[in-house]
Amino acid sequence: MTTSPAQLPFQEAIDFFKQKIKLPTSGWTDIWQEQHSHAFVVAGAAHDALVEDLYNAIVKAKWSGGGYDEFQQSFKDIAAKHGWSYHGSPGWRSKIIYDTNINQSYNAGRWQQMQAVKHLRPYVEYDHTSIEHPRLEHKAWDGLILSIDDPWLDTHRRKMAGAVSAG
Repeated sequence: MTTSPAQLPFQEAIDFFKQKIKLPTSGWTDIWQEQHSHAFVVAGAAHDALVEDLYNAIVKAKWSGGGYDEFQQSFKDIAAKHGWSYHGSPGWRSKIIYDTNINQSYNAGRWQQMQAVKHLRPYVEYDHTSIEHPRLEHKAWDGLILSIDDPWLDTHRRKMAGAVSAG
């Protein structure tokens, strides 16, 4: 059985997620770029209580319980409780919210780990993963090896979303 990286919790990832500020928003563009690293937002979740419930449901599902399946059920219950009208089907929307937050936390935690050992592993390699609709720009980076301190990574690491591994 293959386990995806996002299924492997570790303290740096947990800490990254738990330090986020819960922020109601009307849309995903309400905050910009690096601000997403510091805030827990769900597009269209414009009330504090709704955001808090979604945040707590991710924490409970990921680090205390039943993973995505548990979050999906909680998502339906939370939306009904708050009378939240969101875009997309419940399964699609809950999957986007869960995967985005878990993957971002994993990637941030992993990057922190890589920085801690860069004196031993000073290079990173971009390894493009197969996804349904890959960006051609990202496919072109496959196999790219850079120093972990290369300035290119400052602007492109967000785009690479977990495809960087230390070497």
